[in-house]
Amino acid sequence: MEDEVAANLLDNIDFLGKYILKEGIDPNNRIILVNTDINRKTADKFIKSLRFLECYSGDPITIHINCPGGSVYDGLSMIDAIRTSSCQVITVGTGLIASMALPLLASGDIRKATANSFMMCHEISYSHGHERLSTTEIESKHTKILNVRLNKLLAQYSFKPYHFWARVGKHVDYYMDADKALELGLIDEIIEEKS
Repeated sequence: MEDEVAANLLDNIDFLGKYILKEGIDPNNRIILVNTDINRKTADKFIKSLRFLECYSGDPITIHINCPGGSVYDGLSMIDAIRTSSCQVITVGTGLIASMALPLLASGDIRKATANSFMMCHEISYSHGHERLSTTEIESKHTKILNVRLNKLLAQYSFKPYHFWARVGKHVDYYMDADKALELGLIDEIIEEKS
């Protein structure tokens, strides 16, 4: 019986070791990078990495975000993972934090951005291509629901009310620098350059 328990333990340790090597996750520095489009694959890797670090220890986890955005559904799953984490999650924006990446940045427990980072938000667009009219109508209505959801999240994570976010990104891409993001309450701190 003890040999069986020991074998299972070694299998789990072996799995964790392989996961750490394969995914490049270091449980000691506790950093996750989001630097590609948000999609099912990146969301899956992100959530697995976050949960792995949670299990490893209760220390804070830092997420560095330099991302052009991507899938709303996958981004929402990443936000849910952050908001339900048992660890404190620090989000750090660097470079461009655009579209779905912006509410991801704003969802951290502590939110920071580098001095030269830029953020962008906009209304979700729906491209209907050659689909049937009924499908297009359904997708159009659902796109509006998703826009409302994202604007509510931005209002929840910032100093500005829902109607500000519903108006600001409508029909145009709304860009801001780190100073403006701080003023709007999307981040708590700007990481300044070393003197």
